[in-house]
Amino acid sequence: MGILAIHDGGKLHLNAQNIHQKKRTAVKTFRLPEDVLDFLEKEAEDEGTTLNALVSSILIRHSEWGSMARKLGMISVSKSLLQAALESSRDEELVATSRKILPQGWKDMAMFKFHDFSLESMIQLFKLLTKYGYEADMDVNRVGNKYMISFRHALGPKFSLLLKNAIDELLRVSFHIQPTIETSDASVAVTFSAP
Repeated sequence: MGILAIHDGGKLHLNAQNIHQKKRTAVKTFRLPEDVLDFLEKEAEDEGTTLNALVSSILIRHSEWGSMARKLGMISVSKSLLQAALESSRDEELVATSRKILPQGWKDMAMFKFHDFSLESMIQLFKLLTKYGYEADMDVNRVGNKYMISFRHALGPKFSLLLKNAIDELLRVSFHIQPTIETSDASVAVTFSAP
């Protein structure tokens, strides 16, 4: 059995206002089976990172996403399977399903993760979803009460259609916001003014 000491080294992390700040770190020691430690050391070497950074990223991912996803019964699906399922759906069915299912699912996730259902908790949830759940990138620009939220993805036009309709439904019904949403095959851009 190997022993692994983990220390984050005071990495800089980006907060919601795009300002760097240091997170407090602590040193902890864990006992791991040697084969697991060997695997992690090889993985770190293959990725060109340190063992500490790799293990830290694994634990951060679990605390930010993995624990919640498991408790909410989420499953991982390959990108190709998701794309095939989306492409085989008729647009009308996809729109109806995305408006009916996703907004409630997102509300449930926000309440579970943040114990809050607000516009800000939804934005934080979308950041987690794009970081871990969807293969996507997200940018949020806010000036006063005006928002511009952009999603970039590689899941095709049906995913843009799904995301557009689910976000539209969520904002209109839950927050009484009338968004403007533009899409392309690989992006969704949402603009609105918060009440």
